[in-house]
Amino acid sequence: LEYYNRAIVIREELADRLGVSGLLNNIAIIYKDMADYSKSLAFSRQSLKLSKEMNNALYMSHTLRNIGDVKLNQGEYD
Repeated sequence: LEYYNRAIVIREELADRLGVSGLLNNIAIIYKDMADYSKSLAFSRQSLKLSKEMNNALYMSHTLRNIGDVKLNQGEYD
């Protein structure tokens, strides 16, 4: 996680919003794998917000899939 957070700082300095969105989504996956679903969803929401602002359907779809995985792991099937 430390290296992802460092990478986010660099991407923000470069104004690389797409890169930040991807890193946030990767962090969300790590938290999902650690079964820390609240943190996973928080990072996913940040990623999804950036993806929507950039109208990037590919990144939105990746993030939504990961949100779905978290909900599945939580036993939420709706």
